[in-house]
Amino acid sequence: MEELSTTAIVLKNEPKGEQDALVSLLTERWGKVEATATSARKITSKLAGHLQPLHIVRVRLAHKNGFRLADALTIRIAAKNPDMLDFLGFIDQMTPPLAPDGRLWQAVRKILTEASVRPDYRPLLAVLGFDPRFADCDRCDSRVIRHFNKEDFIFLCRSCGEKGKNALDPKIWLTL
Repeated sequence: MEELSTTAIVLKNEPKGEQDALVSLLTERWGKVEATATSARKITSKLAGHLQPLHIVRVRLAHKNGFRLADALTIRIAAKNPDMLDFLGFIDQMTPPLAPDGRLWQAVRKILTEASVRPDYRPLLAVLGFDPRFADCDRCDSRVIRHFNKEDFIFLCRSCGEKGKNALDPKIWLTL
């Protein structure tokens, strides 16, 4: 069994079984990691408070047939608002497991620690390879981009987005 220690951002925490949790972490050294936190949902668990989304934590992971969370300690808590939780969901959706990327780590950490109201997706999209500075509107070829589709990976300008206002579901579209 190998033991690893790193700084991580808690992206998601989901129930697994009766008392365990499956925690999705964006780590500095290994990229996105999904780890099982044994007994994390028990009322007496010391880990539960540290494994909430938006927490930046120092974690110790054991690796043998998957990752298991051995220990976690909160370093910092980012601003808690629905936009930030959506932001973490977007990162979880767009990031492949075990693909470390120092630029992605730095961009996410900067957004979490500096954004107080609404996260700016533009630098994150640039790191992920969808730089809005080089994008055209999918409908009219305008260079002034305002919306990004998370499912189809397309951009729209403000006017095309306004034309299809009802179609801009916030679960699918990001407003830049």
